[in-house]
Amino acid sequence: MTEEWIMNWTNSIHPDRQAKMRRARELFSQMVEEGYSAVEASEMLVGKGVADVPMADELISESVGMVAAGETRRIPRHYSDIRGRIEKLALSLPSSEFLQIITGDGHNRFAIGRLSKREASDLDALLRLARTQRGRDPRVIESIHSSIESHVQNAMLDTEMMAGEEMSIDWSEDGMTALATDDIGTHRVSLKDDSCTCDRYILGGFRHLGLMCEHIVAANKASAGDDWDEMSGVRKVFSQSSNDGTRSAWCDRLRREIDISASCMDSECPFFGGDGEDFIRCGFASG
Repeated sequence: MTEEWIMNWTNSIHPDRQAKMRRARELFSQMVEEGYSAVEASEMLVGKGVADVPMADELISESVGMVAAGETRRIPRHYSDIRGRIEKLALSLPSSEFLQIITGDGHNRFAIGRLSKREASDLDALLRLARTQRGRDPRVIESIHSSIESHVQNAMLDTEMMAGEEMSIDWSEDGMTALATDDIGTHRVSLKDDSCTCDRYILGGFRHLGLMCEHIVAANKASAGDDWDEMSGVRKVFSQSSNDGTRSAWCDRLRREIDISASCMDSECPFFGGDGEDFIRCGFASG
């Protein structure tokens, strides 16, 4: 109560602070929507002089409060979910730093992409050209996306598969921090900024691209409960039965009708979210 009174008193003395806070809150929201974590967004705003440290702390507290209140967040599950963030990184970072995010040092088994020397060289040239042109040529930007999209999408697919494997989640008292234990070890997950201490998240470039590792996904799924479908973009796909008893449904990923038993269940499709009487739950987002 005292802190709130002091904040209100400060705002009344410095009305320009209210205007600055409104601007910071607007930019903060935009950055979070683009995939930056609350901590990353606040640090960047402080670094650019848009907000001071008390403002940044307030923005993070507001963000945590919205999560605790059950505000729906979306889990990035498709390349299109982070496409905008990748473009911003490609145009703002030196080509060597962007390549480091995607490929690591060449010996990093957690790297998102395994590019050949020729592929890395071609991507480096595209990144340099894009920065020189300041992103004005959409063909160059599209070529950058084409160079890395399959690698990023495969990393996201791997996350879906590993998040479904056996893993225990132990929560802290505030319900925003968890210890996720798998067959490799125990990792600390924070739902405040969707971060994890595992090597895949830290060394694999996931945190820079706004990707979630399997531990973050598993913790979010456990925390969301009934809201998981909305958070992860899972939707109902209606099915139909044939005379021989097989059931089929349209698959956006394969772009054709599929046998649900063979293509979803037997193949253990990572996007398969469950079977209803006349529908299935699918987590694949086309586009």
